[in-house]
Amino acid sequence: MLLYYLIFLDILLGYITIVYGLHKFGILKKYNISLALGFIIMWRTKRGRKFLNKLSRYRRFWQLYGNIAIAICVITMVFMFIILFMGAVVAISIRTEPPPLQNLLVLPGINPIIPLWYGIFALAVGIIVHEFSHGILARVAKIKVKSLGLLLCIVPIGAFVEPDEKEIEKINRRSRSRIFATGPTSNIIFALIFAGIFSWAFMASLSPTVDGVLVVDVTEDFPAEEAGIKPGMVITEIEGMDVNGTLLENVKIEKPEDFSNFLSSRHPNDVINITVYKNHKKMQFHNITLADKYNNTERKKDRGVGFLGVSTRGVEEFRDSLAYPVSSAGNDAKQRRLNLIQYFMLLPVDLKILPFHSPITEVYEVTGPLSVLPTTLFWILANMFFYLFWLNMLLGIFNMIPAIPLDGGYVFKDGMSALLARLRPAMKKDKLMATVNLLSFSLSFLIFILFMMMIMGPYLFAI
Repeated sequence: MLLYYLIFLDILLGYITIVYGLHKFGILKKYNISLALGFIIMWRTKRGRKFLNKLSRYRRFWQLYGNIAIAICVITMVFMFIILFMGAVVAISIRTEPPPLQNLLVLPGINPIIPLWYGIFALAVGIIVHEFSHGILARVAKIKVKSLGLLLCIVPIGAFVEPDEKEIEKINRRSRSRIFATGPTSNIIFALIFAGIFSWAFMASLSPTVDGVLVVDVTEDFPAEEAGIKPGMVITEIEGMDVNGTLLENVKIEKPEDFSNFLSSRHPNDVINITVYKNHKKMQFHNITLADKYNNTERKKDRGVGFLGVSTRGVEEFRDSLAYPVSSAGNDAKQRRLNLIQYFMLLPVDLKILPFHSPITEVYEVTGPLSVLPTTLFWILANMFFYLFWLNMLLGIFNMIPAIPLDGGYVFKDGMSALLARLRPAMKKDKLMATVNLLSFSLSFLIFILFMMMIMGPYLFAI
């Protein structure tokens, strides 16, 4: 992994040197190319404007879409503000280990949660969807689009549409809000489409090759990790031993209940043997001494209970929770919440599982129409659609935060302007705009403070 990042760093430095040289000698300018942040290429062109004009002909549809986008944006703004407030409170009240700062940046190659090439591709698609949505609604409002363009940093990382900002300021509030709201709303809609493809096409095509429980996480400094058990392995059998190493019990693990029932009857210092399935073969881990579960949870009821240190899901249950996260839970509301939390939050941040790789990819075989694909290509596409879903969702929700310069901040500003104009029709325009600007700035500053509390809170209050 270190070699991989060193190679990437060498390529990046070489790219920056070449780009800076071309810029210094005026070669980039000849082709209407400029630089952002000193190394990101911005290529502008007038091509594509006819395509935007064709799409914008369906004015009634796009105006309806824009109105729906405003409603979605307002609801999400309220939701995100509540989430940020609760997150800030938790960050300063619960003493936990602070997360690495790079985890807060949604940048492939820097954030360890986001794989480099899947991340670059998904982020580029998300930005294209976002910007072209702005462009279409700008043309619906009859605003001139000066240029379209690409952003490149070694590879394409996004796109942009450049409408005339002076014309945007002159149009009515609703049309302007439509332009801002459609970008993040389109990201969310595309995210749901990609999620459907990932779940119903790819995950639903998988069939388990073995019965047992899938290890999805391993707790650091506890018996499972010390023994060498890793995520992706499937536990198929457990043996209980006495202090002399004599076999007392042998349990075949076919479903999660078999595994949990066995461990719940064990005590600290009990010795067990575990059989796992990995890479189409069985392997054994011998003489694993269980720890005290209390040492991990610090709950009184767990004192004296044997603890291995793994999080598991049934092999078929795990597949179903990704293919049908809602319907697979049936009428069990708690399980439905757990499935959705795993789908949206836990799965993306666990690089031990994602992108899906060996040995987990050997636990399932591809069936149905997609079985015609080579296995390696199937998993590449499955990973790609997952990150297309997740990063588009992240991009959409983040841009709906009611803080300028985010899209949600401008929607909030126009919304407050319209509300004050109705409540105080006699207020002069200059005074109204001054009040709106103050409210908008105050909310943006408050959200900035909440972000800083979430970021710095764990560092300031960490033990």
